[in-house]
Amino acid sequence: MRERTRVTASGIAVTLAIVIGCGRGEHAMEAGAHAPAAATSSVRVPSVPVPSVPVTPAASDSTPLTVAAMPPAALAALRESAPTFVPFDPSTYPPNTVAATHKSADEGLMIIRADLQGEGRVDYAVAGMDKGSLRVIAIFAQIDGGFRVVGVFSEEPPLPYSAPPGAPGVALERAKCEFRCATKTEFDVVTKYVGDDSGKTPSHYVWLPKFSKFSLDEVVD
Repeated sequence: MRERTRVTASGIAVTLAIVIGCGRGEHAMEAGAHAPAAATSSVRVPSVPVPSVPVTPAASDSTPLTVAAMPPAALAALRESAPTFVPFDPSTYPPNTVAATHKSADEGLMIIRADLQGEGRVDYAVAGMDKGSLRVIAIFAQIDGGFRVVGVFSEEPPLPYSAPPGAPGVALERAKCEFRCATKTEFDVVTKYVGDDSGKTPSHYVWLPKFSKFSLDEVVD
């Protein structure tokens, strides 16, 4: 059992919710436990202007977000930095996972949109597979209009829980940062393993600008 430590800070936090049906403690990855499959990189490509205002929560009955809705420059940065990464197909998620995962104009099962850096810009996180490994990747909007690709979470097979054949390994949600929140961070990336029906709390990953990486946003046992 890990020693539980609560870290607080002023401001709001970015909680990336990767809906993976595992608990934060036993099955959630510790920061650094699995190195991101691809190194952090910056890609400067022509792009449409990046909104300079935080993303606001969307109504639950909105059309779910899709990868196709990402700005062309963000998609180009993802392809350039992670050429073998294949996003999950939202149509292949099991019905029970679809029903249990929050969907909105900012959340679409395998993709979320939020101000993950706390810089007032629109960032993304996408779940998929990369050479047989499960990965969640963040695409950060930069002040100059480019995008930076950063690894959030990676897991090599076998996964802690068995998803139905052909189903994605994880689902994503976003949530307000609760514990390890940087001064301006608003949202965490939330992850939950598909196939885990234990009802345990999903794992939350928060961006730590001081260390330039994502870490579990939790009270540690």
